[in-house]
Amino acid sequence: MTVLKAQDIALVSVLSAIALMSGLMLIAFGASRMAGMLKTPVAHQRLNRGAGSIMIAAGAYLAVSK
Repeated sequence: MTVLKAQDIALVSVLSAIALMSGLMLIAFGASRMAGMLKTPVAHQRLNRGAGSIMIAAGAYLAVSK
């Protein structure tokens, strides 16, 4: 197979579209679940503490690395 035919291009296009849409649907599903989970003040506090911990760890890594 050295030459792509119209059928080959169409098949790759359809499979690519299906793969991309599946990924986007998975992200949308996860985002909707997270939106529901972040409605409480306790969840916001945990999220802020987690993000702060990640930033502190990144800063510490940058401080000790050359």
